Amino acid sequence: MTKKHLFKGGQYYIGDPCYVVRGDAWDALLDETGQFGLPKFKRTAFWDSGLFIYKDNFCFASHTKYGDGSYLLQSPVNRNITSVPVDAGLIACMPIESLDGTANLVLSFIKDFLVWEDRGVFHFGDYTISTNY
Repeated sequence: MTKKHLFKGGQYYIGDPCYVVRGDAWDALLDETGQFGLPKFKRTAFWDSGLFIYKDNFCFASHTKYGDGSYLLQSPVNRNITSVPVDAGLIACMPIESLDGTANLVLSFIKDFLVWEDRGVFHFGDYTISTNY
């Protein structure tokens, strides 16, 4: 389980960070985060249990339980919101100001919210994504 991180209300991209970080920056980000926290890789920049900094913004990313694929974003209001494609085995929560590309899934959070991952289940405020299938 990652730590629970408090994010400020605003608009956030939810999905694989490889889709919204440009190619040359992607390689640098992999190095800085030690492949997003994989134990056998050394980190060269700030990393705290899923939390990292990109373009001066705090972001979150963690590995899915079963790698690439497509996972359902769910909320207590509407059980199945949308499918979240994954191509780098990661799901992230990134403020839209930090994106290099166009995001296909942006959520608006009115209030501050908690973000964390626990045994393959990602939590973004009231939204969840289970990667256990």
